[in-house]
Amino acid sequence: MPGLPRFRAIAVALQPSNLRALNNLGVAYLNTEKFEAATAAFERALAESGQMHFRAWYNLGVAQMNMGEREAACASVARALQINPSYGAAAAFQRAGCHGRD
Repeated sequence: MPGLPRFRAIAVALQPSNLRALNNLGVAYLNTEKFEAATAAFERALAESGQMHFRAWYNLGVAQMNMGEREAACASVARALQINPSYGAAAAFQRAGCHGRD
């Protein structure tokens, strides 16, 4: 999978405002444990979407949790659920990683 982030980066270069391409680039970085690069891609997707891309919020939370930023991760996932309350992955993440742990 080493070439996947590069392929996704090319897609973003061709269409820099494409939310799906930006989110997919972030996911490719997540899958290769490049969490800071993933965070940057998700934040860019959020900027392009007016902060309304629920999957980018969720994925940002996953990246933040992997970087040890639990509080920020839980806030990001909560934002994903505000936008789309029926997003099951975010609800499961919130139950498992955000409730009852200090």
